[in-house]
Amino acid sequence: MSDAGAVPEVGGAVAEPDVEPAEPHVASDDSRPEDALVADDRRSSDPHDDAEPAEDSESVDDASADDANEGERASGDDPAAEDSGTEDSDAEDSEPVSGGKKKKPTRARSLFRDALSLAAFLATALIARASLADHYVVPTGSMIPTVHEGDRVVVAKAAYGLRFPMSQTWLVRWSEPKRGDVVVLDSPDEDQVLLKRVVALPGDVVEVQSGKLILNGVRVEATDHDETLGGKHHELSFASGGGPDFGPSKVPAGKVLVMGDNRGNSRDGRYFGYVDEATVLGHAVAIYVRNGSFVWDKL
Repeated sequence: MSDAGAVPEVGGAVAEPDVEPAEPHVASDDSRPEDALVADDRRSSDPHDDAEPAEDSESVDDASADDANEGERASGDDPAAEDSGTEDSDAEDSEPVSGGKKKKPTRARSLFRDALSLAAFLATALIARASLADHYVVPTGSMIPTVHEGDRVVVAKAAYGLRFPMSQTWLVRWSEPKRGDVVVLDSPDEDQVLLKRVVALPGDVVEVQSGKLILNGVRVEATDHDETLGGKHHELSFASGGGPDFGPSKVPAGKVLVMGDNRGNSRDGRYFGYVDEATVLGHAVAIYVRNGSFVWDKL
């Protein structure tokens, strides 16, 4: 006996009852729940509700701008970074470094080079003046008529050799003073430089009578106006007489006898004796100024 409400089996399968699909129910506005209506009214009446989307938009824009700035900083396009890099570059250009230390300013280096060059020039000039050549102003008339008082003469200090600067010590010696040479020498008894003529050399037997020379027993060729000594002709002056006599005497080794051409008005070897060859500072080459005018009179 089967139940009246049973569903018959067909072909071993369960037959489902025919059920019509339910149409969807669309609620009208009036049929919405009150809570929904209240919520809608609250959104429409609140002025802040309209501004909230704008705030969200602005926050999104700000975030985008921040992302863009971070991208620019990451790519090196940051203006502040560019300014900083420019300043660093300028600092590097204006203050180059070498060995980890700042170089001195260009102005200081230039002044230092100028001072160094000036010092080198002055040192060279001093050495040259002391050892090679110099000039002197003649202080007296003891060499008249050959050299006048106030004349300026050029002196070759290397004529007989090369000395240590500012000393009488020879570095090398290649010549000796000769008879007739006009020389500059340190005075043996006064603190001054003399201009005289060499008249006798080491080993000579010399005598002076009335201002005229006798060397090794032979009278030197001379007149009252001139003299020839060592093959060189020069003028003499006897306007003040011949001065004191001297000798005969032999000149010691390393010594010379010097006299002035103004024989009656010259304080020379006849007064202070022989002088060391080392005191001879150089050979007077020529007169280059006389009475304020340029001349070139060889001696």
